[in-house]
Amino acid sequence: MKKAKNPSKGLKELKLGEVAIFWIKTFVSKERFLNPKELTKAIKEFPIGIKGFRPIDEVISCAGGIRDTELSESGELNQFPNVFVAGEMIDWDAPTGGYLIQGSVSSGYVVGKSIAKQLNGSIV
Repeated sequence: MKKAKNPSKGLKELKLGEVAIFWIKTFVSKERFLNPKELTKAIKEFPIGIKGFRPIDEVISCAGGIRDTELSESGELNQFPNVFVAGEMIDWDAPTGGYLIQGSVSSGYVVGKSIAKQLNGSIV
């Protein structure tokens, strides 16, 4: 931001979205906004508050998607060879948090190995 002509242009150079820039301009004092070092510090320390949580029944990670009976063990669609799916593309429900992440990463790993095997003729 040192090369920017003004703080607003500097924020745009950081590729911050319009909403982020609006919040920074709204909640950072004018003095801090006009001082590049203070503005940098304010951005890094910008507080994001949590007002509450949704009931667990409303935060299920996924419902719907491709049935597991339509997939091979490698994550390939039975009806469409060389088309693979992973993560929330698959019909499965899980509570939020680590379950979704683990399921998505694990299924992505399996699919990735399968694709690499097809492309290279060996497991990577």
